[in-house]
Amino acid sequence: MMIVLGFSGSASAAEPSLQALKEKCQAAREAKLGPEREALIQTCVKKEQKPEEECRRFYADYGAGGRTAGGAGRPPLYFDLPECVELSEAEQKR
Repeated sequence: MMIVLGFSGSASAAEPSLQALKEKCQAAREAKLGPEREALIQTCVKKEQKPEEECRRFYADYGAGGRTAGGAGRPPLYFDLPECVELSEAEQKR
Protein backbone atom coordinates (compact mmCIF):
# COMPACT_ATOMS: atom_id res chain seq x y z
CA MET A 1 0.00 0.00 0.00
CA MET A 2 1.36 3.39 -0.95
CA ILE A 3 0.40 6.57 0.83
CA VAL A 4 0.94 9.89 -0.88
CA LEU A 5 1.04 12.99 1.23
CA GLY A 6 0.52 16.33 -0.42
CA PHE A 7 1.25 19.70 1.06
CA SER A 8 -1.08 22.39 -0.11
CA GLY A 9 -0.86 25.30 2.25
CA SER A 10 -2.16 28.62 1.04
CA ALA A 11 0.75 30.45 2.69
CA SER A 12 3.37 28.42 0.84
CA ALA A 13 1.57 28.87 -2.48
CA ALA A 14 1.60 32.64 -2.07
CA GLU A 15 5.28 32.78 -1.05
CA PRO A 16 7.94 32.56 -3.73
CA SER A 17 10.06 29.43 -3.60
CA LEU A 18 13.57 29.59 -2.21
CA GLN A 19 14.88 28.81 -5.69
CA ALA A 20 12.98 31.76 -7.16
CA LEU A 21 14.31 34.02 -4.40
CA LYS A 22 17.87 32.78 -5.01
CA GLU A 23 17.52 33.55 -8.71
CA LYS A 24 16.17 37.04 -7.92
CA CYS A 25 19.02 37.72 -5.52
CA GLN A 26 21.64 36.46 -7.96
CA ALA A 27 20.18 38.56 -10.79
CA ALA A 28 20.21 41.68 -8.60
CA ARG A 29 23.79 41.00 -7.51
CA GLU A 30 24.91 40.37 -11.08
CA ALA A 31 23.31 43.67 -12.19
CA LYS A 32 25.67 45.41 -9.73
CA LEU A 33 28.70 43.16 -10.12
CA GLY A 34 28.67 42.88 -13.92
CA PRO A 35 29.61 46.50 -14.70
CA GLU A 36 32.18 46.55 -11.89
CA ARG A 37 33.72 43.31 -13.13
CA GLU A 38 33.85 44.63 -16.70
CA ALA A 39 35.56 47.85 -15.55
CA LEU A 40 38.17 45.82 -13.62
CA ILE A 41 38.79 43.65 -16.67
CA GLN A 42 39.27 46.68 -18.92
CA THR A 43 41.64 48.25 -16.39
CA CYS A 44 43.58 45.00 -16.22
CA VAL A 45 43.90 44.90 -20.01
CA LYS A 46 44.82 48.58 -20.43
CA LYS A 47 46.97 49.34 -17.39
CA GLU A 48 48.50 45.93 -16.70
CA GLN A 49 48.67 45.11 -20.41
CA LYS A 50 47.58 41.53 -19.88
CA PRO A 51 45.57 39.48 -22.39
CA GLU A 52 41.82 39.95 -22.01
CA GLU A 53 41.25 36.22 -21.47
CA GLU A 54 43.66 36.23 -18.54
CA CYS A 55 41.92 39.24 -16.99
CA ARG A 56 38.49 37.64 -17.48
CA ARG A 57 39.68 34.45 -15.76
CA PHE A 58 41.17 36.45 -12.89
CA TYR A 59 37.98 38.43 -12.29
CA ALA A 60 35.51 35.63 -13.08
CA ASP A 61 34.65 35.16 -9.39
CA TYR A 62 34.68 38.87 -8.50
CA GLY A 63 32.17 39.51 -5.73
CA ALA A 64 31.78 35.85 -4.75
CA GLY A 65 33.80 36.10 -1.55
CA GLY A 66 36.19 33.42 -0.37
CA ARG A 67 39.84 33.63 0.63
CA THR A 68 42.68 35.82 -0.55
CA ALA A 69 46.07 34.40 -1.51
CA GLY A 70 47.25 35.30 2.00
CA GLY A 71 44.40 33.33 3.57
CA ALA A 72 42.33 36.30 4.76
CA GLY A 73 38.56 36.16 4.39
CA ARG A 74 36.91 38.12 1.60
CA PRO A 75 33.16 38.70 2.11
CA PRO A 76 30.77 38.26 -0.82
CA LEU A 77 29.46 41.52 -2.23
CA TYR A 78 25.92 42.85 -2.44
CA PHE A 79 24.09 40.40 -0.22
CA ASP A 80 22.61 43.51 1.41
CA LEU A 81 20.38 44.18 -1.62
CA PRO A 82 16.63 43.97 -0.86
CA GLU A 83 16.27 40.83 -3.00
CA CYS A 84 19.01 39.09 -1.04
CA VAL A 85 17.69 40.25 2.33
CA GLU A 86 14.32 38.77 1.33
CA LEU A 87 16.05 35.47 0.52
CA SER A 88 17.91 35.47 3.81
CA GLU A 89 14.72 36.10 5.77
CA ALA A 90 12.89 33.33 3.90
CA GLU A 91 15.75 30.90 4.60
CA GLN A 92 15.66 31.74 8.29
CA LYS A 93 11.89 31.18 8.43
CA ARG A 94 12.16 27.73 6.87
